[in-house]
Amino acid sequence: MRKVLYRAATGAIAVLTVMGAGTAAAHADNAYTCDSGEFCLWENQDYNSGTHSSTYGIYEWESSDDSFANNHWRDLYGNDGTDVLDNEASSARNRTGCTVVLYQDKYYGGDKTAFGPGDKSGDLSKLKIDDNRASSVKFDC
Repeated sequence: MRKVLYRAATGAIAVLTVMGAGTAAAHADNAYTCDSGEFCLWENQDYNSGTHSSTYGIYEWESSDDSFANNHWRDLYGNDGTDVLDNEASSARNRTGCTVVLYQDKYYGGDKTAFGPGDKSGDLSKLKIDDNRASSVKFDC
């Protein structure tokens, strides 16, 4: 009887361990995606392609933000890091139904680039906003 209970308990622990590992991996994969209804920025070009080993690198919005000064890049698990994202974005994607305008300065000033619904750029240096220059975002719905 003890062997049966031991085997059952061992099997249950193994199953829970595998389930936990699968959940963590799925969560890590999803943290670097831009969900429907969000406007997202990535710290590196090509949506952090090849840099998933880095700790931080994505931020998502569902509404306007007049200053990125208090925003921190999020890690693979969706946690805020210590690295402020102001003037550090290199990629953008709009998964909202609105036009979203990315501004170079706080409070919606300076050069800007508009992203229509579904628009994206893996290299902001090719746009007027430029690389590592974004400081605010405005939703125009």
